[in-house]
Amino acid sequence: MKWIFHWGPAVFIAGIIFWLSHKSNPPGAGLAPDWLGHFGIFFLLGAALAWGESRAWTRAITGVGATKVWLLTTGYGLFDEIHQSLIPGRDPNPVDLLVDSVGGLAAALFFKWLSKR
Repeated sequence: MKWIFHWGPAVFIAGIIFWLSHKSNPPGAGLAPDWLGHFGIFFLLGAALAWGESRAWTRAITGVGATKVWLLTTGYGLFDEIHQSLIPGRDPNPVDLLVDSVGGLAAALFFKWLSKR
């Protein structure tokens, strides 16, 4: 049961990303710059992964933990771009992957810094 509490939010956000990527015309497309949406949702994924890594803030996130958060977020961004390549009307974009990675890195560094306070 603790696994669901710790990692459930990350699985939920990854599911939302998958659902959005599976649409030829995702809801909200065009409301804001594409990079902002990518950064925001992957920052949230990184935050949820940091939650799981810290066991719901019961322990600090180490450098290794922050690296895991960043790598998992970037890996999911890569999976997302590959997934989009299979959807009619969608194309993979290396810039999106870069922004996804930066969003995950920002979350990893922010929550590493926050966990030391």
